[in-house]
Amino acid sequence: MGIIKVEFNDNEIKVMQSMLMIAGAQKPEVDVEPLSDMSVGLSARTVTEIVLIALLLASIAGVASVIKITRYEPVKILTERN
Repeated sequence: MGIIKVEFNDNEIKVMQSMLMIAGAQKPEVDVEPLSDMSVGLSARTVTEIVLIALLLASIAGVASVIKITRYEPVKILTERN
């Protein structure tokens, strides 16, 4: 996987700083330059973990729905319908 580069212009940085001030964040004591860009990347392992978690959640939902449906005995309901 490649690296995703996120860039912010000066106005966006000022907006984010003011949002932090409104949210109650303290301004740091040290004079630090704000981030102008940030590199974010996903490794193959991370993508695999996300896919496995999604499959696990889908499986749990599927099993739960099958259990709920079979509790109503759908074959018996369909045969008694006539």
